[in-house]
Amino acid sequence: ASYLRTNLLLATANVQPKTFLVTSAQTLKEKTGVAIALAESFARSKYRTLLVDADLRHPSSSQAFNLNPIEYTPLEVYLENPHQRYLPISVRVDGKRSFDLIPSFSAARSLVDLLNQGLREHLEVWRGSYDVIIIDSTPLLPFADTLAIAPLCTGVIVSTSVKDSSPQQVRAAVDLLRRVGVDILGLVVTNLAPSRQGSLHYGYGASEAEGPNPYKTFVAPLKTSSSPVNK
Repeated sequence: ASYLRTNLLLATANVQPKTFLVTSAQTLKEKTGVAIALAESFARSKYRTLLVDADLRHPSSSQAFNLNPIEYTPLEVYLENPHQRYLPISVRVDGKRSFDLIPSFSAARSLVDLLNQGLREHLEVWRGSYDVIIIDSTPLLPFADTLAIAPLCTGVIVSTSVKDSSPQQVRAAVDLLRRVGVDILGLVVTNLAPSRQGSLHYGYGASEAEGPNPYKTFVAPLKTSSSPVNK
């Protein structure tokens, strides 16, 4: 996650605050893990960080942190009440650092319009309180939710797995993002065989990840826009 964090900071050096969206081509459980690891990495580096579980089709953050839905306010309530202010959950990273979390608990019906408008208004408020906002969003190919909110973000990180997504599916997802004009900042590939961790054959270019790679994860910079990011 530190390698990905460093690349994101370099790619968006002129943007303050930063809003990163994490998505995937198909349904992928590792996607939320990437978003959480990124939030933890930014928090450890003393960035005021907010993680938003905006995957209303298959929310996973509540399971990752074993949250009780009775005790916390889910994103759906935020979206339905854009002018109300709620307190997020503080997630401890270590003895000194933490990041804030807005979870989702149950799969919701199609809320593209509500997600777009409600999230837009809350983002304006959150940007006044955080250095980094990370949005865990829906997969690109099955649903339109991510395409509706991606333009609100500084850039997008595409998470994929060699077990669950083909190169063709990843290319299709990237093409969808390009059509709406968003900046694609990186590609995270999980479940790589050890022999493939030094190179990537998806056709997007790659560089070596730093240090040992116990999670079989590969990070490739994937900046597609030649103009400076300004969101």
